Amino acid sequence: MGGSLANNDPAACYPSALLALGGTIKTDRRTIAADDFFQGMFTTALEQGEIITSIELPIPEKSAYEKFRNPASRYAIVGVFVATWALVGDANETYDLTNIGTLFAFILVCSGVVVLRHTDKDRPRPFRVPFLYVVAPLGAALCLFVMWGLPHKAWVRFGWWLVIGLVLYFLYGYRNSTLRSGKPPVSSE
Repeated sequence: MGGSLANNDPAACYPSALLALGGTIKTDRRTIAADDFFQGMFTTALEQGEIITSIELPIPEKSAYEKFRNPASRYAIVGVFVATWALVGDANETYDLTNIGTLFAFILVCSGVVVLRHTDKDRPRPFRVPFLYVVAPLGAALCLFVMWGLPHKAWVRFGWWLVIGLVLYFLYGYRNSTLRSGKPPVSSE
């Protein structure tokens, strides 16, 4: 095994994975740790008649991203879902759904800026949109114009995903609302 790594053998994928994951190979005579692979092929080569009995991989500690304090596994699950969809989904439909969702989000932002300007006048704003009453409606109208050109199928799927998202948001949000429970919101810092 060590010989495969030391000699740059193309069949060294399996030992390379063990090395990367910090695995340990147990045989009927000894234990070979991942760090031992760097000692050369004669140190880690199996002796005649030696049989691999098990391979152990360390169990990682529960990890979370420092910035968001979310378990890292959530990001992996989303990544697997997106990769699977990219494998089996139709690219053009994916592009249309991405476009319609992004444009709708921009419409919400354009509208939200105007609403916040009226409902929360004392909010500190390091940047104020110049010509807000021209820029925001024009931005929302242009997004809607581009959305109008997307196929009917994209609109139907967008409607279904919007309904699913709103149902999940309200079911989860109602139970976990910090405003309803009176708890202070969790700081992102």
